[in-house]
Amino acid sequence: MQARTKWLRWKDSLRRRISGREDKPPARHSTIWSAELPGAGLQITEIAAEVQIPVFRDGQDRGYHEFSNYWWVNTHCPYAFQYPNIDSMYAGSYYQAPDVGHPDDAIASDLYGYMQDVYKRVFGREFASILELGTGSGHITQQFLRHGLDVVAVEGTLEGVERLTQMGLPKERVVHANLKFLEKLERSFDIAMCTEVAEHIEPWFASKVVQNCIWHSDVVWFSAADRNRLPHYHHMNEIDIVAWDNLFAHMGFPLAIPLDGRHGRASRLYFSKRSKTALESRAKAQTT
Repeated sequence: MQARTKWLRWKDSLRRRISGREDKPPARHSTIWSAELPGAGLQITEIAAEVQIPVFRDGQDRGYHEFSNYWWVNTHCPYAFQYPNIDSMYAGSYYQAPDVGHPDDAIASDLYGYMQDVYKRVFGREFASILELGTGSGHITQQFLRHGLDVVAVEGTLEGVERLTQMGLPKERVVHANLKFLEKLERSFDIAMCTEVAEHIEPWFASKVVQNCIWHSDVVWFSAADRNRLPHYHHMNEIDIVAWDNLFAHMGFPLAIPLDGRHGRASRLYFSKRSKTALESRAKAQTT
């Protein structure tokens, strides 16, 4: 066993020397306070909870980089394994930038129609209540509001929350909360929606993203960006949808309908395991 361990270490060292990129430890968040405990011979240190990543500077998007789409776990990146402050990452400039992919009214309207069409084909009726987890520009939320739905929107950024209230969403229907720390709401919905949000959250919080969805509905509309794009600091967890299929199944939502990828915001409709009986009954009824 010792000989094999030694050989594996040598092989890994050779690989890293050939690649010219030795492993290095990630940088720690900045130190806030440090002191020696009197009489204990121990040093205690407090570090910052977050870092600032200057994505938008001088009115320009400077978030594109050379550290690959795996940058958050690439220790050659200066921000690897660090947790950025979301209000600095997604300030007003982010919502005004022309190339970040926010849907306009026409796209949001088409997406809403597709969502209702799919839901009706599955359940024989339209959904009347929805929890939107991460709202971005708020245009999709605005569609739910215009159609009189029972909508609750969760948004983590101050700018995003302000946009929602300016669009007319009542304050009692806006939950200002970082999705990494969202507490369970005291109600459920016909459907929960999380589209083009998960890739903005560090990989170690992936199961929390899923939990937020499945806490609140037996039906989840989901999409997340893969790695077929230029690397950018806004995207920390780009992964193929199959990885999300596995995680949802692992957490009790093993049923999924592939969607048509519309506007980059329609990858899967996930269902809880307890939905299987109802779905099977509906399938049988349609074939008789």
